[in-house]
Amino acid sequence: MKSKISFFNKTLFLKNVTLYWPLWGIYTLILLITLPINLWFTYNNSYTVFTKSEKLVLLGHSLNVSGYTIVIVGMAAVTGVLVFGYLYNSRNANMIHALPVDRTQLFGTNVLCGLAFMIVPQVITFVITVFICLSEGVTAIEYLGIWLLLMMATSFVAFAVVTVCAFFTGNAFGYLMYLAVLNFFSTIVSSVIQVVVNIFGYGMSYGNVIPQSIVNWFSPLLSF
Repeated sequence: MKSKISFFNKTLFLKNVTLYWPLWGIYTLILLITLPINLWFTYNNSYTVFTKSEKLVLLGHSLNVSGYTIVIVGMAAVTGVLVFGYLYNSRNANMIHALPVDRTQLFGTNVLCGLAFMIVPQVITFVITVFICLSEGVTAIEYLGIWLLLMMATSFVAFAVVTVCAFFTGNAFGYLMYLAVLNFFSTIVSSVIQVVVNIFGYGMSYGNVIPQSIVNWFSPLLSF
């Protein structure tokens, strides 16, 4: 017996994919240019012949996830505005909620759509890069697998924050403000603590209160 409860609507998903294809298309192009295409041109430099070990080192340098953090966060923010933008206009919200799609399907489909916009291009980039590495004799592709898992995890966390912000406010400006505050919350807190320590903790080292590495971990954009 088919379940009457569904968290996914195929029609809505395809509508989002076809309507917002420039967004995920540009994101895919950015990933392809920065990793497989750039790696291929590096390997095929007419002025240098690399050994397999040198090619592996070059691959490791290309798989710097911190360099992709700002791209992922930016992609998540724009995707959230698009898939949840109907919430910021009463007419659009009333029209969509009047359709034969319940709110569970609407929410689930938009979340899956947003994650697909981010993760599918990463998988495509991974597959193409694997073929390039194998064609160049680089067989240690487990590093690419680790890169993909880190990218997917970062995308999931970034879009989760975006989803919370999208449902926590009622307009696009507030959404962006909440998003900025959450991404730099640790920085704001550490700055306040620094001021308090400087005023009341004469002679105390601020670095011993909150290490900068912890602050950067909770505010990943600072590591870019």
